Amino acid sequence: MNRRNSDTRRQELRRQCTPTETFVIVGDVATPVAATVLEVSGSGIGLKLQSFIAIGVPARIEFERLVVDCRIRFCKPSGDGTFDAGMQIISSVVRGCISD
Repeated sequence: MNRRNSDTRRQELRRQCTPTETFVIVGDVATPVAATVLEVSGSGIGLKLQSFIAIGVPARIEFERLVVDCRIRFCKPSGDGTFDAGMQIISSVVRGCISD
């Protein structure tokens, strides 16, 4: 078996989704990184980033009803000035609604 193929093979099927604009909050950095979510799985998220984020860095993505804590697994230039990135999901919390 080719070692490269076994090392780079995804462990789960990722599903393409409607591109969703969001921001990635990186550690204690005050300025979030603009991102587009392109695909998701039970344990990861595939993104297009506007800036490079180092591998292993903890990050957070906040959606209207969901907060996802992640770790950057890869981030590589895509050739158009953006970066293709993969994030491993560490935990997620659904935001609840408080009614009066």
